[in-house]
Amino acid sequence: MKRTFLVICIFLLSIAVIPGSAQTAEKTLYERLGGENAIKAVVDQFVANNNADKVIADRWKTEAEREAKEAAKEAAEAALAVKEAAKAVAEAAALSAAAEKEAVAAAAVDIAHLKEYLTELICQATGGPCVYTGKHMDVVHAGLNITEEEFNRVVVNLSNALDKFNVPQKEKGELLAIVGSLKSKIVGL
Repeated sequence: MKRTFLVICIFLLSIAVIPGSAQTAEKTLYERLGGENAIKAVVDQFVANNNADKVIADRWKTEAEREAKEAAKEAAEAALAVKEAAKAVAEAAALSAAAEKEAVAAAAVDIAHLKEYLTELICQATGGPCVYTGKHMDVVHAGLNITEEEFNRVVVNLSNALDKFNVPQKEKGELLAIVGSLKSKIVGL
């Protein structure tokens, strides 16, 4: 009996220290990326990369930014129409500046929400504790007619953001594969 007990104890101890056993399970991608703060830093850089990318920058402008641009254009047209009336021009310029200021503030909020959603999405998709609260990918991208070239630019910009933070190749590849799996829910809708 003692011998059987001893054999079982040795067996259990050996399982506990064998690489690949349940005790030494690999960390989640979320953990290997460095957790939520690391993901937030990558997302910040990723959004900056997309905004600076001449091929896709307009896609990353928020609706508020587009409305601000349109409002500024309309204000400029109105100012030209009443050019001879200096008072009207001054009022239009003041309205345009105020509208642009409000739109920039709204855009900052939209960018903050975009970053929050991206962080949640990556966090959840990589095994982290976050819950993505945004809309489904196909709903968000419906009607945008995003091309494969634009999708590929976004992937390159994410890859560059990961490189900036020296994310190891294995983790980078895993995250890019997750993003790639979303392609059918983003491109051509």
